[in-house]
Order: sequence, then structure tokens, then C-alpha cells
Amino acid sequence: MRFIKNTVFMKSPFRLPFVFLILFSVSSLCQYNQSDEALLESTFNRTFDKKIILSYLHSIDARKIDAALLSIAHAEDTSYLPLLFQIDFQKHFEQLTFTIGQLGQSTQAAVFLWKQFDTTREIAQQKVILETLGKVGTKEDLIKIISLSHANKVYSPCGLCLAFYNFGLRNISSDETASILNHLLVSSDKGKEEALFTLYRLGVKDTLILSNVEKIVRDEIRQTKHSTFILQYALGILRRAKFFPDDEALLIELTTNSDPIIRIETAKAAVFFPFKTNSSFDFLLQLLLDKNGNVARQTALSIRDMNFSDDHRTTILKFIRPLITNKNLSAETRGELFVTFIKLLNTLDVGMIGYFSPFVGNEFIYQACGELTFLPDDLFQFLYTSFASESTSNQLFILSSILKHRKEAGNNQNFVSFITTVLKQKSLPLASTLVDELSNQFKTDNSEKIYKAIASLSKEYKNDIDFAGSFESFYQFVLKYKPKEVKRFCSSLTSSKVYVTGKLASGKIGKRFKSHTNKKFFTPVFEEAFKYRSAKIETEKGEFTIDFMPSAAPITVGNFCLLAKQKFFDNLKFHRVVPAFVIQGGDPTNTGWSGSKNGIMSEFSPYQFQTGAVGMASSGKDTETSQWFVMQGFHPHLNGRYTLFAIVSKGMETVMQLEQNDKILSVAVIP
Repeated sequence: MRFIKNTVFMKSPFRLPFVFLILFSVSSLCQYNQSDEALLESTFNRTFDKKIILSYLHSIDARKIDAALLSIAHAEDTSYLPLLFQIDFQKHFEQLTFTIGQLGQSTQAAVFLWKQFDTTREIAQQKVILETLGKVGTKEDLIKIISLSHANKVYSPCGLCLAFYNFGLRNISSDETASILNHLLVSSDKGKEEALFTLYRLGVKDTLILSNVEKIVRDEIRQTKHSTFILQYALGILRRAKFFPDDEALLIELTTNSDPIIRIETAKAAVFFPFKTNSSFDFLLQLLLDKNGNVARQTALSIRDMNFSDDHRTTILKFIRPLITNKNLSAETRGELFVTFIKLLNTLDVGMIGYFSPFVGNEFIYQACGELTFLPDDLFQFLYTSFASESTSNQLFILSSILKHRKEAGNNQNFVSFITTVLKQKSLPLASTLVDELSNQFKTDNSEKIYKAIASLSKEYKNDIDFAGSFESFYQFVLKYKPKEVKRFCSSLTSSKVYVTGKLASGKIGKRFKSHTNKKFFTPVFEEAFKYRSAKIETEKGEFTIDFMPSAAPITVGNFCLLAKQKFFDNLKFHRVVPAFVIQGGDPTNTGWSGSKNGIMSEFSPYQFQTGAVGMASSGKDTETSQWFVMQGFHPHLNGRYTLFAIVSKGMETVMQLEQNDKILSVAVIP
């Protein structure tokens, strides 16, 4: 499935802490502009013409050098490293270190970075050097960083934390990193935000660190102007450690906070609050009736994960049931409450479905079936019968629930017939889900049938960008269950007109992949890339404006504007909303598996995914089409991994109110 750098401050209460912005932001970078058509076309087609790139690198124009660096980052070609080491580090350190980091682990790169580290005392430079060492260095480099930290020779706490984070992503770690991060939590305000982010992403169960994090939550919530980021990640650390302080007063302070991000994070973390009396659950009522629908929906989701005594479960069930039929709550909140109710009750029958169906969408009824510990025959039959008449998005919910009960279904004829029916649908999302989720035994027993189905799908859709998201699942099935067919399967896909499919298939069988040009699509996209300043998105809950960033992502901006002018986005839904994380739209099927039919390249950059950043969803590098998302919170783990092409400049309040399945009424581009 498909799933910032910006110094624009959001209006209260969405404004980020000033210190954190300074530490995490990148100064204004000039990269692409309208004169770079040849370079951009080469990058768009992934031919990465060296003659063009070298002419830019050897230019006296700093902007051209930065543009070349960005194209090299997209190329992932390490042969450029010796040339990169000759570029003036002082003038280009931000874009240069980003590009080096995108090229991956390299001893040469690490040596170069250490040389720069030894000659600078600039905090901004040290920050990006350390961050990049985490991407290209080895365990020895991590140990050296730790040693320098102990010797007080590291002046950028932000860089130190991000180095630890990036090393951790590559499974390079040290027992000493946790104690250093803990020291940053308690020693001063410098580095606290970054230390919390790193501890959250890497996970922590150390009781001393958790105690310090708990203290940070208590201190921060009582500040007149508290940091949303600090509370967001501190609460996240407690949640991942499955701990919440036994302090009802603190819980009330958090649940009544004016910031919806804090209330959402509290709803996630408070599942581990040690409830002792029925009155302790009062905060749930408050959050379920919250004026922000995402707070209410997250609370409904969170209750599902709570561990209740029998008495408390009875209380919660009595509390939830009337809310499911309360139309003052949003459809999404009612639906999630229904799924939670059925999971806690662990009972569902056709009569109950009939009673609740006027208040709950079908997708939630299908999901509820999957939450039962045992699925009776009549509900199996209900799901089988419902499948044929449903949309693909609801068919995915049905399929998911049936597969959760695949052990009960075994190899009985109804189940086998259903799987056969699904395969005959010739649906990429359905087939991919089957291949991923069916039991090994079923796949072994039915390998020939499944292989024929996916081979047929691959032949039919190999030139469809949507197929790229299914390729790896299909390939892994063939590799494990039909190994003699791997070469034939991949060879049939090497000629795909979709760049990423052809490249992946060629790589699997060691065949050289030759990129192809697409002038017909590049030209209209480039013509739109620098033409418009912004876009106004009108939704059924209000409107918001995004300002484009063509200097970093011109192809993405051009593609978005082209689609907007074609009214492609009009009346589509935000099919995916993760409270306090993202709102995502742009898929005509509302499944998250599809988009427009022309794929574009990924355009990663040093810009950060702060609150209000607008990015492109993807199922892997260079698989972007039309799905885009807006950040409801600041999540640095997306940096350098997704294309960021715009920032919300007006209407962030609307973004925070949008819920799953809310409709995009129109998107209008503004010169």
C-alpha cells in the first residue's frame, strides 16, 4: 500500500517550539528552477546524464551545484563520491551531506565527514555531519562519536541524537547510547526534543529513563507555553513501554489540554493507566465526545487495546453501547466504537448486525468479524455472501477478517472456493493481500493455482504503475513456492514501461536494466512545475491552502498541478487518516492501493516533515502517482524518505479537523 524542511510557523496552537525549529531546520536552499529543464528531464527519466550533471557540478553558480547534488542524491550513484569531496563544504554543507547520506554506507564518505568534523566548530555543520555519519558509518564510527561525546567534544546535541537514530535504523547500536540520551533529557533543555524523538523511535524500557520521561511530562504540561513535540514524544515513549503514571490528576490535565495533538497522544498512552475504580474511566467519555473528531476516533481505537477486569469490562460495554447509535458522534467514531464493543463483548450475530447497521458503515461490521476470537459459520457465510456485491475497499476488509480466521476455516470447500473467487477478481490489492496473509500450508497445497493467478495478473498489469506495489509480494511467493519459475516470472516483467517494475524485475535475475524516456509525459508536467504558487483545497469541513516548493520537488509540483487542473482530486476522499500523524487522499478507489496512471520519480530532499508539510505517498522509491498527505504532527522519521512538495500556509485548523472519508470538494491552483 501507499502510504520538511520549512521555517514557516503555524498559527497557535500548532506552532512548533522555536528552539526545535532551529535545530531541525535547514536554511533556505536554492536548487531547481525553470532553467533546469535538461537536468530535470534526465533525472525524471533516471538516465542521469553525466555530461549535464558534471557541467552543473563544475559551475561557478552555487544554485546549479545544489541542483546537481539533488539529482545525484536521486541517482544513488556512488561513483560521484570523489567529485563530491571536492565541493566547497562551507558553502554547500547542507545539500552536500544530504546527498552523501542518500548514497548509503561508505568508508570513503565517513573519512571525508570526519575530516570536516575535525575542522569545524559550527553547530549547524556538526549537526549534519553527525547525522550523515549515522547513515554512512560503521560501528567503529558510532564508538568514536560516543567517545567524543564523553570528552565533551560534540557541540550539537541534535546531531548526536540523529546519529544514534540513523545508526539504529541500520541495526548498529551500543549500550552507551541510552545513557547519553538520558543525560540529555535531564541535563538541560538543549537536545531534549531530539533525545525524546530518538528514544521513541528506537524504543526504551529502562526504568530510570522512563522515570525521567514521566517527570518531563509532568513538568511540561504545567508550563504556560508547553511544547507539543516534547509531550507528543514523551507520551509516545511511555506508550511503547506500556506504562502510564498512576496519577489521575495528571491524566485529567492531559485530557483537558487545548491542543488536540496532546489529547490524541494521551488517548493512545492512557490505555496503560492503572484503572482502579469505575470513576477512573470518566476521561473516556470526555475524549469520546471531543469536538475534534480525530480525538474521539483515537479514543475509540485505544479502548480496544485496554486490559479490563470483568467488572470494568461490563462498565465499559454499558458505556459504549448507546454511543454507537449516537449520531452526534461522527460516523468514523461510531464505527470504531462498534468494532471495540464487539471485541470486548466477543459476540456478534446477524441480528446484532441488523440492529447496528443503520448507525455503522459496512466496513466496520466486516472489521468487527475479524476481532472475534471465534467466527461462527453463519458469519463466515455472511462475509462470503457480502463479498461479491461490495466495493474493492470493503472487499479488503472482508478478506482481512476471513484471513484472521483462516485456521478455523482450514481447507474446507467454502474457504477454498472463496479464495478461488478472490483470485478470479483480477484485483492487485486483493491478490497481494492473499499472497501475504494465507498460511504457508495453504500456499503449498495450492501453489499452482495461486501462481497461475499472479502470473496472469502480472502479465495484464505489468505496465500499470499500481503493479509496482504488488511486485515484491508476488516475487517472494514465486521464489518460495515455485522457484523454477523465478527467471520466467521476472523476465516477463523486465520490459515493463513502468520504470520501477522493470528495474526491480531486472535486478532479481541479475539483468542490466536500461531506463527509457517518457518525453510525452515529462513535457506537460515540467510546463506546470513553476507556474503556480499555491493551491486551495476545499473540503466538506472547510478549506486550506498549500504553498508549493518547486525548488525541491518540481516534478511532483507539476504533476499535482496537472491533476488538479484536470479535476482529478475533486470529490475524492481522505481515505487514510491517522490521528496526530497524517491525512491522506488522492486515490480514486479509496483503498490506498491506486492512483493516477502516470508514475513519477521520488524527489527526496533535506526539508523536514513538520506539522503542515505536504508529501507524496508511495509503496517504494519512484512509485508516486497521485496520493498525497498532510502532516498533522511533526514526524522527522519521514525525512529523506518521502517527497515533500508543499507546506500548509493557511487553514491548519481545517487539517486538524479532517477525518477519514471526509471529502475533497475541489483543488484549485493559484498563480
